[in-house]
Amino acid sequence: MKKRIVVILLILLFVGYLGYKIYYSNYYNLSHINEFDKSKEDFVINDETITLDTTNLSEEEYLIFKNIKIRNDFKDWEVMSTSDNMEFKTNEEFIWYALKQENDDKVTAAIGLAKGPTMLDIYGSGDIISSDERVGKSSNLTNFFKENKITNDIELLKYLEKTKNDKISILNSKNDMKNFYDIHSLIRGTYNKVKGITLINGDYQGYCFNYDYDTLYIKECNILKGGKRYTLTFNNSNYFTDEKINDLLNTLVIE
Repeated sequence: MKKRIVVILLILLFVGYLGYKIYYSNYYNLSHINEFDKSKEDFVINDETITLDTTNLSEEEYLIFKNIKIRNDFKDWEVMSTSDNMEFKTNEEFIWYALKQENDDKVTAAIGLAKGPTMLDIYGSGDIISSDERVGKSSNLTNFFKENKITNDIELLKYLEKTKNDKISILNSKNDMKNFYDIHSLIRGTYNKVKGITLINGDYQGYCFNYDYDTLYIKECNILKGGKRYTLTFNNSNYFTDEKINDLLNTLVIE
């Protein structure tokens, strides 16, 4: 009799545990991320890369912001905004320059220079803010990065692309399920308008996001150096062609 009770208890425990794992594998299924299937289609790392071969210029030829230097093709441009003038301070320092039409305040093109933490630092900080109740806040993403050998932003992007079609298994722990869901919510959250990613190599390592906002096309190029992320954002693809952007990037110096 006692043996039968023990067997029944073990079966009940197993069924309860299995139900627990099935519940959370469904709860953290990536299909719950709003428009995830649509967003992940465009989240692709291009085969073509940008190889930087820096051309050194004389000091007076540079536009300088913090420790970022780039050829100054923007002498007639206006300062549009800076992080120093922001009412609410962020962990990123930035400046935006705008080219305006003559006798008009309309912006023809704009360029932004910024210095801030890497994406890995931001999402490993343990303070993820999201409207998705399944994400909430997490303090375990740093460990998740270590377990998956993700040591920089580029490896994070490669991981996201490689696993965007993976399914959560009941063999995973609840914590791993949540972290996997949190990580992939980035595709819909931070990268929801990305239409392709181009890696940067050569004198500097980094990546460019191509953002398509229907009536506005933006290229954001991020350089990784010294544990920081240096961002150059180019607004207006008619003015900033790929050729022009690549030419400017080859004059970039980060001291």
